[in-house]
Amino acid sequence: MRGGTDLKNAEGWEIDAIRMGAGDVGALLIHGYLATPEEMRGLAEHLAQNGLRVYAPLVAGHGTSLSELAQTSWRDWYASVESALTELQGECAKVFAIGMSLGGLQALHLAAHHQELAGVVALAPPAVMFFDERRFWRKSSDLKLWLISRMPWLAKLYLGELSDAVPKFLHADIRDEDARRKHIYYKFNPTSGVLELLKYAAHVRNELALVKQPLLLVHSPLDHTVPPKSSEFVLARVGSTDKTLDFETAANSWHVLVEDVDAEKVYNAVCEFMVSHAGGE
Repeated sequence: MRGGTDLKNAEGWEIDAIRMGAGDVGALLIHGYLATPEEMRGLAEHLAQNGLRVYAPLVAGHGTSLSELAQTSWRDWYASVESALTELQGECAKVFAIGMSLGGLQALHLAAHHQELAGVVALAPPAVMFFDERRFWRKSSDLKLWLISRMPWLAKLYLGELSDAVPKFLHADIRDEDARRKHIYYKFNPTSGVLELLKYAAHVRNELALVKQPLLLVHSPLDHTVPPKSSEFVLARVGSTDKTLDFETAANSWHVLVEDVDAEKVYNAVCEFMVSHAGGE
């Protein structure tokens, strides 16, 4: 579909799933909250060039309109990626789930329910989001999240806010200015969507012990959106014995690691993880 008026920087773009590459090893690439598959294009191209099959689906409620997003639940988001996984598994002998932000949370949820996955890569997953003590400007936003998570009925009173990250001059939480100007995402962040994200995070926190697959977590210490302690939380609670938390690869980036200054390093790390856990294929 062509980018709608609810999306920033989408004029002239066809917002749709991305498919490329070939082979028996597949990468299911899952974009983040408010974003689109275009967020994952650079990683998709890198993996395809290295002999891997790639599928980056459009998550339900995304890339269309804010009204559609407001009507979807986290279970709808998950259903769309689980359907994409089934498609990719029909084409590949081994499949890895790789997600950015909310996509990382989705990848962990997939892993908990699909033990056949060959591995998982979670890039800055929002398993824990509250009260980042390093960011004094986050206190107001974090308080809203805390209140909504404990009193969901507040979501009906509080409609949401502009989706630009705080501090406000950052816009999308991407350090690279050119990439930030090109990043496609919803202009507004509806409270209903925030509430679903909080519900999803709580659900995934309770099932992390079910994640047994090899796991790579990549997070930036400079992330303004999801505190690094979120990935530390995941690392400590997953059931995987083969697990790595990497704060170095994207140390100069902010939140959207697949589009920021360390993107190429992130691509290489993901590709190396996949190849090393796919039996050398």
